[in-house]
Amino acid sequence: MTCSGSKDVSHIIKINGTNLPLWKLGLFVSLDELEVLSIVYGTSRIPDEVFRLIPQNNDQEAGDLELTNAAEINVGKKKDVLAKRILLSTIDPNLQNTLLSCKIANEVWFGLTPQHLKNAAEN
Repeated sequence: MTCSGSKDVSHIIKINGTNLPLWKLGLFVSLDELEVLSIVYGTSRIPDEVFRLIPQNNDQEAGDLELTNAAEINVGKKKDVLAKRILLSTIDPNLQNTLLSCKIANEVWFGLTPQHLKNAAEN
């Protein structure tokens, strides 16, 4: 994970429920620069755990399980946390209450956008 860009998002306008297009413009530039836009869209996800069996005493059915993709999982988690931080720090605190059950960045995005796309269309 390179994430070479600036993680400062103070230049991005906070979404307040009526300014979705302007917020989305600044947000997507930062998410793309930090290589986490695919996490927000859900096209990249934290990988599932993959285990392999390490047999004991030549018994192919007994043994210990070893996690084989811990590094990839850690990278995925770090990217998701970065994406959530960017999203939440650009959302008005009054709107964050609607997102309390969201566990991953993709859930934050899809929990927020439908209600505000409707509001933006009405304004």
